[in-house]
Amino acid sequence: MKKIFDAVLRLVLCLCVLAPAVSCGFDEDDDVEATYPAELLGAWSGVDAVISVTIDDGEPVETTTDLSRSHIAINPNGTFVSYDNVESADKWQEKERGFWAYKEGRLYVTSNRGDDKMYSVDLLTAYSLVLTSTQTDTDDEGVKTVIRTTATYSRPQ
Repeated sequence: MKKIFDAVLRLVLCLCVLAPAVSCGFDEDDDVEATYPAELLGAWSGVDAVISVTIDDGEPVETTTDLSRSHIAINPNGTFVSYDNVESADKWQEKERGFWAYKEGRLYVTSNRGDDKMYSVDLLTAYSLVLTSTQTDTDDEGVKTVIRTTATYSRPQ
């Protein structure tokens, strides 16, 4: 169970960090278009993330994590910056930078750490953004774990 919790925690942290940017490393998407919905641009504040963990096709276990201390700025030049607030409402620290691209309802992200992710854009309005990522892993013993994370963002108040 500790192994699953560690994997979920890492995924949530990555999601908070990576949440919107693009991939230079997705070979199958080298033709990512330079177009995107205008609503995607600007500042976004984290609301929450619902994390569903399924082991060997069993019943999923869901948890919800607060993302209110995470902010993301999505820039029109294809870059993003994420921020965390760990101390007070006035102290935001840069957490990560990277690149993003949008194509056919998917957001492709590459962080300055070289991490590539693909998110399904489940909802995008002027005030709401919902992203979903899925990670599948099989350990040395053949146990398959699927982690699905759905993160919700809103415009800062």
